[in-house]
Amino acid sequence: MSTQAALSSEPVFAAREITKVYHMGEVDVHALRGVSLDLRESEFLVLLGPSGSGKSTLLNILGGLDLPTSGSVTSPPPASARSRCTAANTSGSSSSSTT
Repeated sequence: MSTQAALSSEPVFAAREITKVYHMGEVDVHALRGVSLDLRESEFLVLLGPSGSGKSTLLNILGGLDLPTSGSVTSPPPASARSRCTAANTSGSSSSSTT
């Protein structure tokens, strides 16, 4: 896919103004503050930063393992839903024989 085509395609993941605050007793730890990004199919992304900068927190939110304190994430349907759609679209298109 060309760079221009990748830029014009719809994002696979879209994060808008993601914040994550952990409440540790009387202290609030701001792991993410207003993170926005688009990830497109076939893109290669490197996430760099020092320890404690929010890399794992962002990936956990994008992967659905954690919820943001505020903001929104748009992501693809779960793999099980995609495989059901694929199976429904291909059923009857191949034949198999049993012995």
